[in-house]
Amino acid sequence: MVEQWEYLDVQRYRARVSEPATVSWVNGESIYPPLDWSQYLTRLGNEGWELVAVDNGEFFFKRRKP
Repeated sequence: MVEQWEYLDVQRYRARVSEPATVSWVNGESIYPPLDWSQYLTRLGNEGWELVAVDNGEFFFKRRKP
């Protein structure tokens, strides 16, 4: 049996270096109100998501499909 994966594309936003980062887009859809970046990463880890790539503020995750 071939393993199957699902993917998640998350864009991080930070208006100023002194401000906390937030999640503004997930899989091309706007998130409002924005989510706290640190808390969101913890949630993704608890849900089994694994970070596989980062490109200019865009973070790509994958996990095995059930």
